[in-house]
Amino acid sequence: MAAVGIESPPVLEQLFRDISLKFNPTETENVVQSMKRNYGGKFNLLDNQDLLSCLQLLQKHGHVSDNKLTLIEQFVAPKSNKESQESIKETIESFKASRQAQVGPEKELQGRHDDIKKITRKLETGLGQTLVLNLFGSAGVGKTTLANEVCSNWRGKHFVFDLREAKDMRSIYLNIMNTLELSAPIGYVDLDYVVTRIHEKIHDQPLKSEGQSVLFLLDNVEQFTAGKGKEGKNLKTAFVQFLGRLSEFDGKDKKTALKLLFDIQDSIARCQKEKLLLSKVINNVNTHQKDKLIGISKGLPLLLKGFAAILRQERKSADDLITGVHKGEAVTLKKSKSEEDAKEKPFDFQEEGVDIGQLSAIREMFDTLPTDRLKMSAVSISLFCGPFSVSTAAKVLGISQSETLAQLEGLVTSAIIFVVNEEVKERMYDIHPLLRKYADSIKDDAKFLRDYMEAKGRFHEHFMSKMEKIAKLLEPDYVRAFHLFETDRANYEFTVDISLQPEYFSVPGEFHESALIASLFNAMLSEDKQIKLFHSWAEMCEDDGKSGSLCRAQLKCWEARQILDVGGTEKAFEVLKEASWSLDKVQDKSSESYRLSKGLYLYSEGEAYYKKQRLQEITGKLGVVVNIHRGTTKRSYGHCKVLQCYWELPLRPQQTNEST
Repeated sequence: MAAVGIESPPVLEQLFRDISLKFNPTETENVVQSMKRNYGGKFNLLDNQDLLSCLQLLQKHGHVSDNKLTLIEQFVAPKSNKESQESIKETIESFKASRQAQVGPEKELQGRHDDIKKITRKLETGLGQTLVLNLFGSAGVGKTTLANEVCSNWRGKHFVFDLREAKDMRSIYLNIMNTLELSAPIGYVDLDYVVTRIHEKIHDQPLKSEGQSVLFLLDNVEQFTAGKGKEGKNLKTAFVQFLGRLSEFDGKDKKTALKLLFDIQDSIARCQKEKLLLSKVINNVNTHQKDKLIGISKGLPLLLKGFAAILRQERKSADDLITGVHKGEAVTLKKSKSEEDAKEKPFDFQEEGVDIGQLSAIREMFDTLPTDRLKMSAVSISLFCGPFSVSTAAKVLGISQSETLAQLEGLVTSAIIFVVNEEVKERMYDIHPLLRKYADSIKDDAKFLRDYMEAKGRFHEHFMSKMEKIAKLLEPDYVRAFHLFETDRANYEFTVDISLQPEYFSVPGEFHESALIASLFNAMLSEDKQIKLFHSWAEMCEDDGKSGSLCRAQLKCWEARQILDVGGTEKAFEVLKEASWSLDKVQDKSSESYRLSKGLYLYSEGEAYYKKQRLQEITGKLGVVVNIHRGTTKRSYGHCKVLQCYWELPLRPQQTNEST
């Protein structure tokens, strides 16, 4: 095969030569063949024994650079023998050290020391007085770096709260409480309770000397300060109210105070800066071509990055790319006219705020991916509704972590996905919402459907298993359970939606397992979602007189309890009748599962009677539940609540043994 002549920066070139010499012929062929399978294109022209050219091509196409060595460290190096792996690791570490020595002075916070001192002095103003300080500016100017530097130099105690994944005030409350290692009973996450607990925590902080303050850094709060739309304005109002309540902390007795620091991005400045920078990334094109591409993208950074990747990887020339986009526009117009009367449109570009040219550009980004592997992975990854790790993606894609890493890094270089944070220990990836929706719109294509459906099944299995583990934390540590659920809420809610489809539904296990999952949904999902979920699951259970009937009865009880708050007692009693019919069908009425299911039914019925203020019926129902629980060996969430409710009833029979 022909070799591909490529030039790399001198220092990086030496690193490539040093590494390539540490592979034997078999290992070299393994690496090169892997690159061909995953990246195709120009890699297919390489000789199987030419590892040096392979590494050079990785650099040329943007997979690798002097400060981007993930692919070499975690994909290439592990394919060598153990002895060589250690040697390669040392070589890379030596390269990084020399690189750091060269650019170290440039990476220092040049000219920022005065800013740090200025911010610190501002925060230290007023002994025992609370202060809220905001760092305002466009992305990339170093606000977060500056804020973290202020924290690291803070003389007192400091806490950093990353609110990137928070979607509402409840999420903020529990994120902060989890970081501060504060617990809370289920339901006690209102403003007053949370602020009180936080103030108590600050007051109890050990201080090295009198007058030291506690510093809170609230990072990534743009969604709570933008105030866009009615919902955005409500969020902003609630967030400002929360900050106001936090600032009421009184630490005069200890001469301490709470200092709040957060940063906000200037979105207009950010867009202008990215447009300017990204237009310069598109190299090897003349001014006319560059203007055409920027015009097609309307300056959207997502598309400019995509164009730059296509051109850098030589997937198309600038002229061919422009022609391809225009051809795609014509196809899109033709498709749109034929689908005007359709009930469902796979991708409504107007609703997404993009024009036909931009949609055609997105199609080019996907269609020009060099291998089917990358295309299939891109479509399957659209299942994720938030940041994901290599290990999680590997489980969903059904391939090794090594191959997953190679594919994810290939998609990063192709601007389909991006790395969320380069500095965290575990590398996390995400896909832009617009690209996710486009990938979702093509999943039914014959090329992708089978792989997508298999990935969907693995996705459901993985996140359902994680929810089962979180459910077990509800009683011992509700705040941690909520935090774990909230950090991946979108994926969990999507998993719940998937479970509504018959092919993914499976009858829950024993009563205690289903009760825990139901309790998790009760604590985390809205009433409407719970009603839909429990009803759909119940309808999919086979009323077989065995486990199917027990499961159906339990789900109908959970459905009735939610309907009670939304639709009233009469509708709840109608649903409970269905639960009763399923219980009557159960053949083995001596099993513990039956007795616990019957107890759940009576408890649910008691709640409905309570709504109607029929206390005599409640006493009888819950009295039976108490006796049922005496004979069981386990407890599940809500059962202790049954007993507590029973003891508080005014008409409870006095002869009952209250020591139970």
